[in-house]
Amino acid sequence: MDRRTKLLSVFLTGLLLVSGATLGGAVMGAQPTAANASSDAWESDRADDGRTGATNAAGPSAEYAGTAWHSDALDGEPTGVSVADGTAYVGIEMKYDVAISKGKVAARDAKTGELKWSRNEIPKVAGTPAVAGDTVYVATEAYTAGGYEQRNDSIERGFYAFDADTGETKWKFTGAVDWDRGISPVVVGDTVYAISNDTVYALDAETGEKLRTISPPTEGGTTDDGVTTSRYVKGFAVADGTLYVEVGQSVTDYSTDEYDPEYSTDVVAYDAASGDKAWTTTMNGASEGMAATDSGVYVTLQPNTVVKFSTDGNQRWKQKVTADFQDSKSDWVSAPAVDNGTVYVATDDHSEEGDDERVGAVHALDAMSGAEDWQFQTSALLTTAPSVGEDSVYVSGDYPKQDGDYVEDNPQGATQTYMSRTVVYSLDRMDGAEQWSYATHDGTTEMDPFATAPVGDHVYVADEDQYSTDGNLYVLNGSETQPPVEHRLAPDEPRDRDYGPAFELKTTPKNAEDKALDGNSTVQLRVNSTNEETIESVEWDLDGDGDYEVTGKTAEVTMPACGSIEVTVRVTDDDGDTIVRDYEFSTLD
Repeated sequence: MDRRTKLLSVFLTGLLLVSGATLGGAVMGAQPTAANASSDAWESDRADDGRTGATNAAGPSAEYAGTAWHSDALDGEPTGVSVADGTAYVGIEMKYDVAISKGKVAARDAKTGELKWSRNEIPKVAGTPAVAGDTVYVATEAYTAGGYEQRNDSIERGFYAFDADTGETKWKFTGAVDWDRGISPVVVGDTVYAISNDTVYALDAETGEKLRTISPPTEGGTTDDGVTTSRYVKGFAVADGTLYVEVGQSVTDYSTDEYDPEYSTDVVAYDAASGDKAWTTTMNGASEGMAATDSGVYVTLQPNTVVKFSTDGNQRWKQKVTADFQDSKSDWVSAPAVDNGTVYVATDDHSEEGDDERVGAVHALDAMSGAEDWQFQTSALLTTAPSVGEDSVYVSGDYPKQDGDYVEDNPQGATQTYMSRTVVYSLDRMDGAEQWSYATHDGTTEMDPFATAPVGDHVYVADEDQYSTDGNLYVLNGSETQPPVEHRLAPDEPRDRDYGPAFELKTTPKNAEDKALDGNSTVQLRVNSTNEETIESVEWDLDGDGDYEVTGKTAEVTMPACGSIEVTVRVTDDDGDTIVRDYEFSTLD
């Protein structure tokens, strides 16, 4: 794994922290602290009402990670997971051949996965359920089929409150019936906040009574010369008595042949108790997410910008983040995570020379200045915002199998689709060093993890398959033993633009690295080139001692009676470029 750590920056940050503590905070000033950072729970989307993505969870602390339990029988795609008081609450969007018919909430024991209760007679779930005390709050969406709303009078639409222990309905609010865009509710004290049709509803958490509504400016329209403006609420967060609302805007000139919209984002601040507007600030670019703390608001703008505002709406800093990798160009930035003076974001980048040379990166920025403290890189396509625990940062992504090779004529019928699986990384929050990585089962198409939640000594990961109707919930714990081969990653440093010879390992028996082999059996190994580069030399380390004792395109190993063998192959092309890969072969227990 390749990471770039700015040691001087880390040293100075540590020095300032010590000085700040000594001087009573005179140097550093107020440090942003997540509202949930003292809690070991993930109570809503991005953990808390400020959507900071931070808890004090210890997380899996062993050298390796393993699967504590895994649920793939969800009857649909997960919309999010919240975890509190020993229970994981999973929102599910149930899909069928024609219509998105309904939703479900399943409550499972957080440590074992045992089903406690399930409610499946509700509309499809919008976003992540929110948990507060003994109640689970669930927003739902209208049924759709073919792009049109479908009604089912047997299921009443609205906003639901369920008993956290039994799943029984405590109340439902039907004054609004389409809690759209998958924006998850949050609970602040005795008030639940949620979005329906671009309006923020404040509901009494005990009774469901509507307390007030807040309608940010979302007027749009089309001018006589064909310029169309659309405005819409994208998200919200609550911190220190203030409600912050993201309002997106797109402006498209249909009088031209380009039809390229121009995006901007407003952050509008309201007094959460009264609904009075405090201020508005406007930024160029489409927002991806927002996190709010008692000392600042952090917004990410596509494709690679992070902005901090003070709580009075003044911009403090603006920082572009890009992978430190040969002419890298950014395609996407995640929502931010914020805790204890640091802002964390993930990016998806590629070399300007070709989209197939991708780099996923996690960036740690100083919350006071925006300066980058460290950066972690991987060849996985990162798809989740980072989540922060007590000592670790967690992020998930889509890891392509077989070095990202395309798979032709896949079962879904698409002509070119990645074979991939979800991968989870645990990073040291101080310097970005990889602590462990873990890969889930193989997918036939693109796996799309979208939530990574550290709670207790576990990490909860939800993903969905873009070409199927199902998803998964993986719950990871610590392990003192290395995971099975199918849950490990090949060396996944980002490739250099001129990344050397492309080759594949052929074995007899076929795919021997993925099988449990007979003891004392022989495995034949052969290197084949997969591009036009000429392979100049092949060297083999067949006993794991670091020395290459065999040369040539073929080799063989004899398996022990019980155990495993590590094989390293070093391949050099006629340009002198070299690739080194490690393989492991194991016998039956």
